[in-house]
Amino acid sequence: MKFFDIFSLFSAFFVRGILALCVLLAGLMPVQAGLIRDTEIERGLEALAWPMAEEAGLSSLRIRIVPDDSYNAFVIGGNTVYVHTGLLTKARSAPEILGVLAHEIGHLAAGHAPRRSEAIKDANLTTTLATLAAAAVAASGASGDAAMGVALGGFDRANRNYLALSRQDESVADEWALRLLAGQEISSAGMADFMRRIAGERALPETRQSDYYRSHPGAGARLLVFEDHARKHGQDSPGISEADEALLARIIAKIKAFTEAPMQTIGEIERAQNTTRTDATSAHDWPHFSDNDNLYRLSIAHYRRGALPRAMDFITQLQAREPSDQYLQEFAGDILLSMNKIDEAIASYEQALAGHEAPLIEFGLGRAYLARADQGAAADYQNAVNAFSRAVKGEARWPGLQRQLAIALGRNGQLAEADLALANEALLLRDTARAKQMAKRALSYDDISKESRNYANDILFSLQ
Repeated sequence: MKFFDIFSLFSAFFVRGILALCVLLAGLMPVQAGLIRDTEIERGLEALAWPMAEEAGLSSLRIRIVPDDSYNAFVIGGNTVYVHTGLLTKARSAPEILGVLAHEIGHLAAGHAPRRSEAIKDANLTTTLATLAAAAVAASGASGDAAMGVALGGFDRANRNYLALSRQDESVADEWALRLLAGQEISSAGMADFMRRIAGERALPETRQSDYYRSHPGAGARLLVFEDHARKHGQDSPGISEADEALLARIIAKIKAFTEAPMQTIGEIERAQNTTRTDATSAHDWPHFSDNDNLYRLSIAHYRRGALPRAMDFITQLQAREPSDQYLQEFAGDILLSMNKIDEAIASYEQALAGHEAPLIEFGLGRAYLARADQGAAADYQNAVNAFSRAVKGEARWPGLQRQLAIALGRNGQLAEADLALANEALLLRDTARAKQMAKRALSYDDISKESRNYANDILFSLQ
């Protein structure tokens, strides 16, 4: 076998191996580019998990939602837990969801995210060295089998080292989870039930195993720990109130409405309205959506299928029942903006923001102001700039928001500031060439402010 042949074969294997490690770490994916950003969902889950995070000694906690139907959650540092939509829609109880969040908080409390990053670096180094060694063996005239053996041996060692660290980390995170759940009077039975389902995947082909099974090794041994803890401490969860259950139900209702096919949501609700719930069929019928939850789902489903007046009818019914709910006011603004009822949309967004700081709602308000300004109300360009600027203060690392701010600034005649916003967008996207280009263009304007000039120079200096 020629040198380039063995190298090509190993390269394909190497890529698959690194992809497997990425699945295990679940931290090398471009999560910023593929998230569901929703204030209600994020803040609701953060409120439910915060008592455990505080008990674990964390100074802050953020939860972000990954639009992925697989059951998984992971951390990559920064006191942020990333939760797949599939975890929320497939879980069978509130204690199960809170148990998974407790486990991920345990990873953060134990400092596992930085250690895993180092493990990936070590694994990459090991596999790179194995590639070079295999190349040397092949170039020396040895058989292709010998060269491949060197390459596979290097990857196998890296994989074993990473999995050993991962199993140890999972055990430590489970200990944290049990401690945090007990501290909040939440039973570990939910996690035991989940682990029982996950452990059963051992006999399945790898292609049918869940992301959670592959990224959280040792499910069988972990199941025994949770079952033993549940036997000793009971099945009840007095720490989860009716209000907590209702909050989780509404969060899941909203996620399902935005991720499932609209007609599937509408049909499911219509069938449920024509069916009497029985004890025999409710064992795994969780969560229990209230009439208000279903009105919310119907409004979202009709909004997604373009039936905007119908969507507005349902949200208006719901607002009549819950007139002070800021998230209903926000969604009403979304519908009204889509209907080109811009004045009403602005009023709805402003009502949602009354007394609240919510960058994502500010983003909606900025879009509405920008739309009205484009229709002739030029003074609203400044209002759009103000709204987007307030949003940026809370969401400084969102490239799309920087882009919208740049548009508003440009149309408001603030060209240097618009270019600096585009430079920020480029920095967030790691496009250093464009960031330099925009910073230099900002400096070309005679009317650039001293503050903006200094910032543009800072960008250029940092990129040299």
